[in-house]
Amino acid sequence: AATLHAVVAQRLVRAVCSSCAAWRPLHAEERLLLAQAGDIPAGGVDRVREGRGCPHCSGTGYRGRRAVMEFLRLDEPLRAAIVAGASLD
Repeated sequence: AATLHAVVAQRLVRAVCSSCAAWRPLHAEERLLLAQAGDIPAGGVDRVREGRGCPHCSGTGYRGRRAVMEFLRLDEPLRAAIVAGASLD
């Protein structure tokens, strides 16, 4: 805990191909899943980008990766909890 300053978690996600991307409305099931997860912003989401497939992406609709990162900086209360051996809860 004395030398730990921060924790970074990273996940790579596929990126929609910019050459063949098109907007489409959300399906009812997708809207329901987003609502249950609490991931719909106040303004709502009514459409998403989807790759159709082209020669640039070899027909997959995806091209490249994007990094999604989470950053946790340790403050004194969190550092003290680690030193005390606190549970994950």
